[in-house]
Amino acid sequence: MYNIITKEKSQELQDKQLSKIADRMRIKDRLIPYITKIYKNEYDNNFLIESRNKNLIEAFKDCGKEIFKNDKQIIGAKFCHQRLCPVCNLRKSNITYHKIETIVKEIKDKDFVLITLTVKNCPVNWLENTINDLMASFHRMVNRKTWKRAIRGYFRTLEVTYNSRDNTFHPHIHILCNLDEDYYNGYYLTNQDIRRMWTESANLAYYVQTDIRKVEEKENAIAEVAKYAVKMSDILSNNVDNNRLKATQVLLSVLKNRRLVATGGNISKIAKQLKINLDEEYTAEDITAKTLLYKYQNGQYNKINL
Repeated sequence: MYNIITKEKSQELQDKQLSKIADRMRIKDRLIPYITKIYKNEYDNNFLIESRNKNLIEAFKDCGKEIFKNDKQIIGAKFCHQRLCPVCNLRKSNITYHKIETIVKEIKDKDFVLITLTVKNCPVNWLENTINDLMASFHRMVNRKTWKRAIRGYFRTLEVTYNSRDNTFHPHIHILCNLDEDYYNGYYLTNQDIRRMWTESANLAYYVQTDIRKVEEKENAIAEVAKYAVKMSDILSNNVDNNRLKATQVLLSVLKNRRLVATGGNISKIAKQLKINLDEEYTAEDITAKTLLYKYQNGQYNKINL
């Protein structure tokens, strides 16, 4: 049992959240035939995930079917914790958002920029090496003197999108950066500066797209870095063919046990002080006589009397 929302919500917001979960549940229902093929290893005998346990399929099917709430907020549900699951993607994104928001509120100097770093799309079978190179390049970049002078701390997320037209992956990095107090007095970074540093750090021999923009609405920026690293359901959303199935299997295998969200600088220090672990999930509140049970039935949640 893990809770979905960490803040008290009004009844209207609770209803909206329940509606969002129901939307993800309907997506999950459509994915079940494909997930079954993937976990039964019916498509590719070279699939790298070791377990073919049918319990994974049953856990995916049962995920989110029961939601518990009290009179203040949704307090818990039974989740499968699988990266293929759109319901768990939503849950993880919500948890990460609230953790980042808590840390940001503790920062006295609240100037932020949002940076995106990219590389060329890679063939499906090159994804693991491409991500390994991407992460190594990122670590080289944040250790450069120019970066350290300008940036006090950061949140980093890895996102992977799939291009069905040419059957390639596009891994890229989003970074929410807290600026140094002297950033606008000598350490200002233009997009050209970011592109140069990234090209050098990644040893790229081609022109690469980068982006840096001042954060005006922190909520939107937090949402950008908090969203789950990849919406795997998007790959299987329509026109499912062998390429999409293979790509999903490779993606799931490559991201297994990989940290997708990380911090650095003053952000890491504040997270440690607040005892916030971005990889850790919240436990649910106790179920009491006032707890309400909602069951997912026929595409929507219905209240069940306990």
